[in-house]
Amino acid sequence: MFIYFAVAIKAARESKAEYTTTGGMYPKLPQLESRTGVVLRPAPTTTLLPPTD
Repeated sequence: MFIYFAVAIKAARESKAEYTTTGGMYPKLPQLESRTGVVLRPAPTTTLLPPTD
């Protein structure tokens, strides 16, 4: 139970800082490697592209 709360608190702090080290909790944020800070998965872009006809 303690581990769950520790992970939840860590995830909440990361989301406020606009990044995550957890895989699926915040898919709209960039995912960083927890020790080095290297970007593992960039944040998805929400820019709509015009049709290419």
